[in-house]
Amino acid sequence: DLLHAKKVGFVYVQSPAAATEVALLNSVVMGPRHLPPVTAVGVSPTAGDLSAAVAKANQGSPGAIILYTGQAQANAFVKAARQQGVTTPIVVSAGVESPSSVQQQLGGGQNLYFYTYFNHSGPFYKAFQSQWQAAGNSPSLADEFAINGWLGVTMFAHVARTLPTVSRASILSAFNKLSNYSTDGLLPPVSFNKPGTALGGKAPRIVNQTMSLSQYQNGAFVPAAGGKFADPFVAP
Repeated sequence: DLLHAKKVGFVYVQSPAAATEVALLNSVVMGPRHLPPVTAVGVSPTAGDLSAAVAKANQGSPGAIILYTGQAQANAFVKAARQQGVTTPIVVSAGVESPSSVQQQLGGGQNLYFYTYFNHSGPFYKAFQSQWQAAGNSPSLADEFAINGWLGVTMFAHVARTLPTVSRASILSAFNKLSNYSTDGLLPPVSFNKPGTALGGKAPRIVNQTMSLSQYQNGAFVPAAGGKFADPFVAP
């Protein structure tokens, strides 16, 4: 949706659940968009040379190649793709890469996009950055897990301040009523007072089912595609 890709290469680490992942992706993401099934390329968890995987994933001139792998496989794939002169956008999880690792291990972010849970801009993100650095951490090491932990504590504090008594029961009750909580663009408004609709309602506690894209620039991830969020489970 964000890169307007009509064909997608999908590179994943082979596992007992791999076939289920690919089938689910095709049925709930590609199918409703009237797009062809992904070109699925399974790689071994211990594979070092991913040249063949690059060639297969890039068949048919896809609009994007999405990596659903760990950092080692992602780095090996990107390096092999660059050696082959591949210019197709490669989409990597920001959960396995930090700005520091992109610079040190990949030499920068050319042709790379990073799918993120959060938009790396706005007042909330700036507050996270400020507190992260005040704690003695390098900005280039901040990743999605750090932002997620910070946001969880920030939301907890916000809710706790509204309560006359803070207890497990009062916090749980307040969160179950929380509606349209604003993070100033870090996420879309978040509501816990109604079940999520992902997978036809089979994942009711996924209350935010969106993602966004970033690119690497000058030691940081910055929003791509206009900072828009996309919902994989809802065709535009």
